[in-house]
Amino acid sequence: MKIAPLRKLCTLYNRKKLPPGVWTEDMRDLFQSLKNDLTTAPVLARYDSSKPVFLKTGDWSAIGMSFILMQPENKNESRAATRKLLEEGICNFDLVMQSPRLQTFAYGYRACTETEKHYHSFVGESAALRWAIAKNKDYLWGQKNFTACVI
Repeated sequence: MKIAPLRKLCTLYNRKKLPPGVWTEDMRDLFQSLKNDLTTAPVLARYDSSKPVFLKTGDWSAIGMSFILMQPENKNESRAATRKLLEEGICNFDLVMQSPRLQTFAYGYRACTETEKHYHSFVGESAALRWAIAKNKDYLWGQKNFTACVI
C-alpha cells in the first residue's frame, strides 16, 4: 500500500514531534505524491441528495467485499438519463463509453470474517450487498431513488 510508510510514522510518533532524521527525501516525495493524488482529477464527487443513488457491490471473495456509491454527472446527457430512469424505469447509465456517466462519491472495502470466507458465492454476494446497505444507511434510507447493482 502506497501510504504505509506515512501510517507507520503516525503510529510510531502519535502526537509527538518527528525527529529530524525521520522525515527523509523519500517521505517528502511520497507526501507530495499523495497530496497530488487527492487534489487532482479524478476525485470523489460531492453527495447531492436531489439525485438518485447507485450502489454497486462487487468482487466478493474469501478475501473481502467492496462497494461503490455513485450519482449521475452534472451533464445534459446524465440529466436526461436520470429523467428517463425516474419516469420510465429505464437505466441508460454506463452502458457504453459514450453513454451518460456516473460519478463515485463514496466507496469501501473490508476483509471477510472467518465464517464469511466459507460462504457460497451467491450468499457472499448477498452478504456484501447487505453490508453495503447497512454501512451507507445515511445515504440510502429514505432515498426515493436508490438502485442496487451486483457487479
